[in-house]
Amino acid sequence: MCSVDAKDRVLKESFFPVSSHSARGYFDILLRRGEETTPFARTLETLALGDELAFKAGRYRLNYLGPDEEITTMSLVASGLGIAPTLQILRGILPDRDSTVEDTELLWINEDKEDFVCENDVDLLELRHIEKLLVTRVVEKDLYGRDLIRNEQVRKSISPYEPGRVAVLCAPDYVVSNLQMLYADLGYPPEAVLVVSVN
Repeated sequence: MCSVDAKDRVLKESFFPVSSHSARGYFDILLRRGEETTPFARTLETLALGDELAFKAGRYRLNYLGPDEEITTMSLVASGLGIAPTLQILRGILPDRDSTVEDTELLWINEDKEDFVCENDVDLLELRHIEKLLVTRVVEKDLYGRDLIRNEQVRKSISPYEPGRVAVLCAPDYVVSNLQMLYADLGYPPEAVLVVSVN
């Protein structure tokens, strides 16, 4: 998306929509607020009814370079704004009858309970696809440090690697680096761990 601020500077930022695939005529996005607010987000807050924004739909693809075998299970981790691409992935694979994915686990980790945004969307998917989706929510006060991968609830929420299993990490870089070590400990080859960075 792009906008023009009060000084006529063009501001751009990329987003994953959180609205469903069936939404027509609109889309929803997530923005950081407070101290971490970006210049683009601050400009959005100043827009009046009738002001214009520009947007271009993109195509973000996960580049899987692992063995040429069916992917039957997915292990997803979402943190912070990473819930947006996670929702898109889940909405793409869960209702698809032609999908080879039979089992999906989502570890949703944040530092505060208030950070679990889009809770209703996740609950709805969890209820609709109870036989294919297991969601574990974890509050971990230190996502920057090693406590994350030592957290017993986090470790128990991730299944060990087996052929046909792929991990997708949708989180800020500081969370991803710790999780990559954890997935390596659980036997995942590097090519079976895909990253969607949401800094």
